[in-house]
Amino acid sequence: MVIRGAAYGISITSLSYYASVNLPAHASAHRAFFSITSRSVLAAPITSALWLDRFNYFKQKQYDIISAQYGMDDYRVSDLWKGLVSSHLKAGSSLEQAEQLAHGSIHAMIYKEALIASAQNIYYVLAAISIVMAIAVLCLKVLNIHYVSEKNKYPLTYVDV
Repeated sequence: MVIRGAAYGISITSLSYYASVNLPAHASAHRAFFSITSRSVLAAPITSALWLDRFNYFKQKQYDIISAQYGMDDYRVSDLWKGLVSSHLKAGSSLEQAEQLAHGSIHAMIYKEALIASAQNIYYVLAAISIVMAIAVLCLKVLNIHYVSEKNKYPLTYVDV
């Protein structure tokens, strides 16, 4: 949900810039239509699907990397395994059930670690995109691209350059 919100915010910022800056006053209906369309119809499902796909890709990649780092020859994993099995045996599980529960617990721990690492990767990508978008918007403002002679006189959008 957080990734969906961050991706949505980035796409809205970029699409809304063109929908609300330096357009002639008679184009207000078009601006409102484009703004609502870009926010509700295009940006939400497309960016959500795009970033969810990237998140799943990073999640699987991180899971493979992290699980490759841990093996039964690592003393931390073997100690954790023995501790989990013994605690499940004390709780009254059979040896087979205790091993399955220990395996599930270790799998869940690796999965949580992969989720955190993949979310971190997504936020790095979103940060890079945000910086590039901010630079692009500043360049558009400085170079007067998307500029018409009849500026809007609205206080929130009018900037005299």
